[in-house]
Amino acid sequence: MLRRWTGDGMKAFRFNLESILKYRDHLEKKALKDLMDARAARSRVEDNIHGLMRTKKKISRECSEMWRRGVDVPTFRIYQGFFRKVSMDLESAHRELEEKKTEVMVREAVLRQASMKKKSLESLRELKLEAHFARLGREEQHAIDEMIVSRWERRP
Repeated sequence: MLRRWTGDGMKAFRFNLESILKYRDHLEKKALKDLMDARAARSRVEDNIHGLMRTKKKISRECSEMWRRGVDVPTFRIYQGFFRKVSMDLESAHRELEEKKTEVMVREAVLRQASMKKKSLESLRELKLEAHFARLGREEQHAIDEMIVSRWERRP
């Protein structure tokens, strides 16, 4: 619970929802970590796609060069099979990339929601704190007024 002392023995501020605020802070940090993990996974898939595209271009160049020089059919079929395998892997990686992009969008939405919930509680805490200090100010002013009145009443 948040307690702030006023310094001169007055009542401390106590926010009853402090444990919920800490939990929401925890959820926000967890959502941020999940988002960073999802972005890293998306980045790994993008790197994989770039690598597969480079491999596909390299195989294509090698096949073209071998075709010009004259190559035997079994060797050409091996390259052709490898080219098809890389193409299928590339298609699979593109599907996986779309899934990762969707996951990142979902994680961003979860983070926004968690941040909003936390900020709403923080705003409530600040409003309660301001109200607490305003009440303390009124109580202090009332005590001062009482002292002044009692001092004037004692004079003859």
